Amino acid sequence: MWRVRDPYGQAGQIPDIMGKFVAVDLGATTTRVAVIDGSGKIEKRREAPTPSKETDPSRISAFLSDLIGSMGNSPVMGIGLSVAGPVDIGKGVLVNPPNMAIRDVPLVLPIASAFDCPVRMINDAAMQALGSYRRGRMLFLGLGTGLGSAMVVNGELAVVDPKDNSDLVSERTFQDFKLHIEYRMAKGSNSGIGLRGRYEVQVLDDYGRPPDAHSNGSLYSRVAPRVNA
Repeated sequence: MWRVRDPYGQAGQIPDIMGKFVAVDLGATTTRVAVIDGSGKIEKRREAPTPSKETDPSRISAFLSDLIGSMGNSPVMGIGLSVAGPVDIGKGVLVNPPNMAIRDVPLVLPIASAFDCPVRMINDAAMQALGSYRRGRMLFLGLGTGLGSAMVVNGELAVVDPKDNSDLVSERTFQDFKLHIEYRMAKGSNSGIGLRGRYEVQVLDDYGRPPDAHSNGSLYSRVAPRVNA
């Protein structure tokens, strides 16, 4: 039996439970689902391309429900959902994921209703941080389609406001500004710098390719850079 304070602010004792659980990772590129038994062993897993260009929130929840349902008809004790973007924990809503077209997507209630079981949702970097944590203070950086981060302190996820803390955030705010960025990337890197919770400057290893609205230095999906230098 172990003890942890979850991001919903509820400290709880979690005993050995006989039953099945479903783990879902909604990434900006790929979504993965796994069925896990009471001992923590993965019984089966599946993945599918994420419809990241979809703009209808109901279709995203339907996509997840269909993917979870394809894993079998056995009742589950609960579903854990990690998502690539900020989370409004109180409302169970995925808020403005930087590498997807959807905005403000209710996920917890539709999935809980579909499978009649508890559902908990958290940012993917935060979930990976909690899963990797051992002791003390730990800063987790996760490089996927974007760069996610989370801090765990003495077994508790550090959350700076009611929404899940999924990014490194500047202490100051700015109205008009000039953005100067210097960075070093490994081959194949793909990340970004968020602006005002809505826009993203793409950081991508694509040197030598013609610039477009998804190139390095672009305002992602909106404005292409003048030159890929």
